[in-house]
Amino acid sequence: MKQFTILFSIGNQVRHFFLKWKHQSNERSLAKEMNEEGPVREEVFEERIKYENLKCLLKDEGYEERDIAGALNQEKGRQSTLILKSVRRMQHYNEELYLKPKVFDRWKQFVHIRRLFKYWLGFAHKRGEFVKSDLYYAFDKWRNYHP
Repeated sequence: MKQFTILFSIGNQVRHFFLKWKHQSNERSLAKEMNEEGPVREEVFEERIKYENLKCLLKDEGYEERDIAGALNQEKGRQSTLILKSVRRMQHYNEELYLKPKVFDRWKQFVHIRRLFKYWLGFAHKRGEFVKSDLYYAFDKWRNYHP
């Protein structure tokens, strides 16, 4: 009886591990199929073609390789900050304080627009005065002059 119990236990363990291996194997084969043959692969392939065509178009238009790479890095940085921002919002989600991040974003936008208005109103005011406008024009001409 003792040997039967041991064999039964070993059989159950082997069956359990075999089923676990089968499940993981199915998941891996599905992931491999989706990445190599499925609709995700087709979409990635189409986007890569669009990306390469866009790079060729920019080169034909006269842009240099380093300018294209710089613009791509800048866009990647912008997208990663947006993703990080959304992840942080999800991490700090709270039913009671749900609107708090939105309020801070609106406040930052308001401060940004207020500073822009202040800058451009000062710019217009300085350019509107009689003597200062000539001085600012001469200074800008001198500063932007590149021999």
